[in-house]
Amino acid sequence: MTFNLIDEKWIPCVQFDGVTREFSLRDTLINAHDMREIFSSSPLETITLHRLLLAILHRVFGPRDSAQWKKLWELKRFDGDRLNAYLDLWRHRFEM
Repeated sequence: MTFNLIDEKWIPCVQFDGVTREFSLRDTLINAHDMREIFSSSPLETITLHRLLLAILHRVFGPRDSAQWKKLWELKRFDGDRLNAYLDLWRHRFEM
């Protein structure tokens, strides 16, 4: 049996209405604008999840300067097409 981190629900997220649900890696990133926080009972797990998500975002969007950061910030959400392209390309690396 395999578990793909991209599509399986495993990341604990708190939505703006206070409801905690697990989301897949893909859904967490694409719907980040709808989430209040990522939260686990273990602070080490929480920070590890943040680092993983940030690494993916840097790889996909990699803003080179403050102007690119500003553009990304002003969009208020991540480009789902770019995230999907990256996750689909590296799907095999997220298989457990």
